[in-house]
Amino acid sequence: MIKILRADISDLELVKATRLESLRESPDTFTSSLEIEQEFTNEQWLERMARSQYFLALDGETPVGIACCIEQDEYPNNKRKLVSMWIDPNYRNQNLGSDLIDDAINWAKENDISEIELDVFEKNLGAKKLYEKKGFVMTRDNNTFEGYPGFYHTYVLKV
Repeated sequence: MIKILRADISDLELVKATRLESLRESPDTFTSSLEIEQEFTNEQWLERMARSQYFLALDGETPVGIACCIEQDEYPNNKRKLVSMWIDPNYRNQNLGSDLIDDAINWAKENDISEIELDVFEKNLGAKKLYEKKGFVMTRDNNTFEGYPGFYHTYVLKV
C-alpha cells in the first residue's frame, strides 16, 4: 500500500535519492538538472529542507513519488511554491500525484498557508490536467526560463 510521508530532516537521504531519480528519469520536466543537484552538499540539502516541506509517496520503504512546498524569498509568509512534483513511471495513473497534492494542501491549511503557486511546462499535459482538476487556476502563460525550450504556465491555488 502506498502512503504519503511528510519528510523531515531524518529523511534527508530518501529525499535526496528520490529527487535525484526524478531528475534522471524526467530531465525535461524540471528547470534544474541531475548534474547540478547531484553536486549539492549535505549542507545545501539541509538548507533546502529547512525552508520546505517535502512529501514522499512510499511503496513500503521505497520512494515512488515526491513533491515539495518551498518558501520563496519574494513570497509573503502565507504563500508557497509547489516544486519537484514527480511520480515513478511504474506508478503513474494510480492517483499518486493527486494524493501528494492533497497532502500538500492539507499541510498548507495546517500551517496557515493560503496560496500555493506552481509552474509547469506547456507540453506536460498530464500534469496540467491534474493541477486543474485539483483546483489550480492558470494565472500566467507563455513564460520562458532562460536555457529551456518552450513555454511554461503558472498556476495558483487558493487554499
